[in-house]
Amino acid sequence: MELTAKRLRELMNYDAEIGVFTWKKPRPGARHKSGLIAGSPLKAGYLQIGIDGRKYRANRLAWLFVHGRWPSATIDHKNGNAFDNSLSNLREATHRENQQNAKRRSDSVSGLKGVGWIPGAKKWRARIKVDGREVSLGQFNSAAEAYVAYCNAAEKYHGKFSRFA
Repeated sequence: MELTAKRLRELMNYDAEIGVFTWKKPRPGARHKSGLIAGSPLKAGYLQIGIDGRKYRANRLAWLFVHGRWPSATIDHKNGNAFDNSLSNLREATHRENQQNAKRRSDSVSGLKGVGWIPGAKKWRARIKVDGREVSLGQFNSAAEAYVAYCNAAEKYHGKFSRFA
């Protein structure tokens, strides 16, 4: 049986301002107590909460709790922090929009999103994904110039889902 907003609200409180779920009352045999913060971290950086024998991501539960329905798509964390489940940080997004809001890769040589080094040309290049395909934005003499090109393109193509770092 799929969890409903009614059932979720019977079991838990949700503070939309800080994004935290707490248990309303303990159930027979449950390990949690009334008032305790609910959830445990996943390796992917999300918080999960077990309810009625199933596990759910807290961001999706927040959407259900507030809107009374499951999200129709992915839930994107605007600030990139998957533990920040405050309502103001959550929005519905397609998978592609969610990827547009991804952080800079940790193995980035330049330290800048969308900017890489071309050893043979001894130049910096800027790239961005648009509609699922990679688009070259050109080669530049400095990483800063390449980054400006990336930021302009991100704003143009990704709009409110743009992330610059």
